[in-house]
Amino acid sequence: MKNLYIIVSIIFIAVSCKKDSPKLYTIKGQLLNCSNGITVPTFINTTIDLFQLNNGSNNKSKVIASTTTDNQGNFTFSYYTNNKYDKLIIRTSSGFGFFKIMEGIPLKAIDNLKVILPAYNLVVGLNVSKAYTSSDTLFYGKPVIANDFKLAGPFSTGRLFKSTNILFLNTLSYSDNEQFVSYRINNPFGAFNRKMFIIENSKLCGDTVYVNIDVK
Repeated sequence: MKNLYIIVSIIFIAVSCKKDSPKLYTIKGQLLNCSNGITVPTFINTTIDLFQLNNGSNNKSKVIASTTTDNQGNFTFSYYTNNKYDKLIIRTSSGFGFFKIMEGIPLKAIDNLKVILPAYNLVVGLNVSKAYTSSDTLFYGKPVIANDFKLAGPFSTGRLFKSTNILFLNTLSYSDNEQFVSYRINNPFGAFNRKMFIIENSKLCGDTVYVNIDVK
């Protein structure tokens, strides 16, 4: 009976160790930049880091792998982990000021990660259910310009503005990339309403995104 207990204990320890052993994962991808609707290699022959961002686990935020891109922007990271909870960031190394290229990357093997620094076209329209009067004013901001613009009422449904080659303002996300159009009515100093739209990772270069501001 004692021997059986020892054997079971050894098996349990072996299984536990195997379960907790770090696994090797590889992320392969390419860094691209959008130029006039065409994706071209960027960050060529550049050292980049794979940074593990603590997400409330017991792990410390740290660089878990580094690599150097080739002359086409291709890269390969290999790293060990048994952690399923934190997220990864691809960033340039310290010589470039730790510029974040993409965040929110899961800890898993990824075979073909296209990291496209985007430029897209934006068409913003008005979807009017309340026209207001000539005494009313719509204040709005464009993603590429800091100034506020204004439009006198009454308002009607139709195109408000179109902008081309807009650079994405936030750090790229592995999943959804959120962007906003800000607007408000009759209060140039009040809080902005924000109309959110999504820039899909597969449609980041030269595509046109349509968003309507609802005037109620």
